[in-house]
Order: sequence, then structure tokens, then C-alpha cells
Amino acid sequence: MQSKCIKFARLGLQLAGIIPMKNSYNHFFSFKLLSFNGKLTMLVCGIISFMFAIQSELTKSFTAWAIFSVSVQLVLKQYTTHKNDFAKMLDDADRLLESVLTDQKAREIFEPMDSIRIKFCKVFVYSLLCYMPLNFFSNVLDYFSGRPLRNPFQLWTPFSSILLSFVFHSYILSMAIITESSYLNSIASVSLHVVSCLKILSHRLSKQPQFISKKVERETIKIHSDVIQLVALMNKNYGAMITLEILSASLQACFTGYQILVGLENLDSNLLVFFVVFIFIWELPFIICYCGQEIETESETILRALYQNLWHQRSPENRKTVFFQMLMMSKPLKLHFRNFIVFNFAQLGGVLQSAYTAMAMMRLLFI
Repeated sequence: MQSKCIKFARLGLQLAGIIPMKNSYNHFFSFKLLSFNGKLTMLVCGIISFMFAIQSELTKSFTAWAIFSVSVQLVLKQYTTHKNDFAKMLDDADRLLESVLTDQKAREIFEPMDSIRIKFCKVFVYSLLCYMPLNFFSNVLDYFSGRPLRNPFQLWTPFSSILLSFVFHSYILSMAIITESSYLNSIASVSLHVVSCLKILSHRLSKQPQFISKKVERETIKIHSDVIQLVALMNKNYGAMITLEILSASLQACFTGYQILVGLENLDSNLLVFFVVFIFIWELPFIICYCGQEIETESETILRALYQNLWHQRSPENRKTVFFQMLMMSKPLKLHFRNFIVFNFAQLGGVLQSAYTAMAMMRLLFI
């Protein structure tokens, strides 16, 4: 059995050129438009844009930084996903869920988590898809209101004309939509698979009878072990990239917040565009910290359930199994990067507070 969310995540990664597709002749291929060379070319043009814009006005510098940041993230995601076996991780998550969804109650627990993933992905994709029409509408509004036309996403060289810069920006945005949405969906799918498995295990441990068979014991230990291994694999594959994503989001949030404040004072026609960008920036860090918080909370719940299930009244064999599970869950599972940064709501709150402080300082200095 393969869950729909894993199928969708794999398809998105294949469309993004991150994992290869297999045709009917068992030959693997990937989309060249979104290959590593295409993203590397975009990174070079982003660097050129940033170097020329840094000598220009402040808002153009912020926009060039956003283009440069997206370019760097897309190239690094392409590199890290090729270096790590993402397809194997998706298969492991799917097999883990298949071993857990054996009754109706387990399916009832899983369905709300899958709906959360779908809602997150919808908000992410809709914010990206609304970006271009809003930007076009603001330019049309400037034209009919007699304001000077601006091209905030113009790359100063070699794309000096408005038309060429618009085409190149559309190319960047198309790659960002496909790559970022597929990356987000893969993270959300695997993370929420882990959260669902932990919730199901927690429910089973709380309702577990005093005496259970050896088969049930072995299955429970196997699921615990698979969850721990999958979380370790997620930390290995996602840790560095998520850290860079949160760092970039905090910097871009300062710049976008500054642009929103300036737009509110000057009644800028791009104000809605800035709000959409702000939502887009924080979507991925929020879902990562949400999943990390859920994994940490559910693992603590499992540990409490192990202590509260009258283990001292069980037979010696059952007691040995419970002790082994307690050792496995002695520390809460966490999404982290080398135990240096833990991805949870506390981390997200700290990043938001730092971004707000920096934005307030920029407002005092430049407005």
C-alpha cells in the first residue's frame, strides 16, 4: 500500500527534477529544465543581480537579495536531495505507516494529520500562484494612475529590458513553485507520517491490556525502532537545509516587513504583493517547527504512557519489553541539526522575535 500523500510527494520531487522518473522501458530520466545546471545558471544571474542592486536604492537591494536567496536555496536543495536518497526515505515512511494502519481507529487518527498536510501545501502553492497576478495588477494600476512604471524584479545585467527581466523572473518563479512546493510536501508527508505513527502508538499503549502476546510486543518494538530510524534519517537529510531556510526566512522577513511598513506609509501599489511574500517566507519554517513540536510532544506522551500502564504488575517477559521501550524513548524524539538547533515552536518564536527586533531597528534608521 502506498499512501496518497507519499505518491503526491514523490510526483512533485520528480517534476522538480530532484528524483528521477522511470518510463515504461525502466529507463530513468529527469526534467532538464529544472536540472542542477538550470538552477546553477539561475544562481549566477542572481549573484549578478545582487551585486548591481547593492549599489542602488534600498528597496531594490532587498528585492535582489530575495532573488539571490531563492537561487541559493534551490541550488542547495538540488544538491542535498541528489546527495541523499530521498526516494528511499519516502519508501521507509510509507512502509512504516502501512505497518501501523491495521485498524479503523488508526485510520481515524491518521486522516486529520493528512488533512493538515494538504492545508499547508494549499496555502503555500496559492501564495506562490497569487504572486504574479498581483504583481501584474500593481503595474497596471501604476500605469493608469500616472505613476512611473517600476520593475522591482529587473535584473540589471544582462537582462536590462523589462520584457527579458519579466521572462527570467517567470522562469525563477516557476522553478520556485515546483521545487519549493515539492520539497515542502515531502517534508510535510514524512514528518506527519511520523507524527501519525507516534499518535497511534500512544493510543495503543494507553489502551494496552496487562498481558499481551509476544507477537504484539515484537510489532510494537519494531515500529518504535523504525520511527527512531526515520527521524534520524530526516535530521540527516533535512537538518542543514532547514537551518539555512530558517536563517534566510528571518532575514527576508526583516526586509519584507520593512517594505510593508514603507508601503503602508506611502500607499504603495505593491502592498498586497509584500503581504503574499511574507506569508510565503514563513510557510516552510512554520510547518517544520509544527512537525518538530508534534514529534517531541507525542514522544513524551508515549514515555508517560509506558510509565502509567502498570508495568510492575506484568509478567517478567512483558516487563522486559516495557523496559526496552522505555530505554528507546528515554529522550524525546526531536527534529534538529546536529543537536545545535531544535526545530519546534520555541525556536520559531525566537526567530520571529529576532526578526521583529531587526525590523524595528530598520524602521528607526531608514524611515
